Amino acid sequence: MFFRRKYCPFCGDEIENNKVCKYCCNILKQLVNKKVGKTKDCCYFTAPFIYKDIVREAILNFKFEKKKEFCKNFCYFMLGCKIDSFDIMVCVPTYEKKFNSSKELAKVLSKKLKIKFYEDALTKTKKTKNQHNCKIKERLTNLKGAFKADKSVVKNKKILICDDIITTASTIQEISAALKEAGALYVGAIAFSMSDRF
Repeated sequence: MFFRRKYCPFCGDEIENNKVCKYCCNILKQLVNKKVGKTKDCCYFTAPFIYKDIVREAILNFKFEKKKEFCKNFCYFMLGCKIDSFDIMVCVPTYEKKFNSSKELAKVLSKKLKIKFYEDALTKTKKTKNQHNCKIKERLTNLKGAFKADKSVVKNKKILICDDIITTASTIQEISAALKEAGALYVGAIAFSMSDRF
C-alpha cells in the first residue's frame, strides 16, 4: 500500500500524523496571534499567527512556490480561530489567471466550515501593483476601486473573506467596501497570518 509522505510546511522535515514538526510547534507557540482587527467596512478580521519568522517563510513558499499541499496544514490552524456564522465565503481575486493562494485556502477552509465558497462573487477590475512590492503608504491606496462584487450573490448575505496574509488590511477594506456596496449585510475576514501592528 502506498503512503504519501508528509512534510512540515515550516521547515520541510518529514512528519507522520501531525500538521507540524515538534521543533516548529515550539516556535509557533511564540507566534500565536491574540489580536482581532477591523476596518470601516469589515466588522472583524483574525488569523492564528503573526506574520514573521517561520510563518512568513511558509507563507512565501506557499504563495510563490505554489505549495498547494500546505493548504490543509494552514487551514487546520485557521479553524482554531473564533469564526462567526456566515452564509458564504469569498477569496481575494487576482486580475490575471495565476496561482491564487487565497483561493486555494478558501477551497479547503469552506469545506471544513461547511460554508459555500463562491469563487466568482468578486472580480478584480483593474491591474494594480502587487501589494508585497508596495511600501506601506502605497499599499493603502494601491487597490482603491479595484474590486467589484456580484450583487446577485452577495446581497443580504453575511460574508467571510479568506486571505493568506493581512498586513495593512487595505485589501480586506477594499473588498469589504465592494461587498457592502453590492448589498452584503456583514463582512468578516480570516487569514493564516496577520501583521503584529494591529
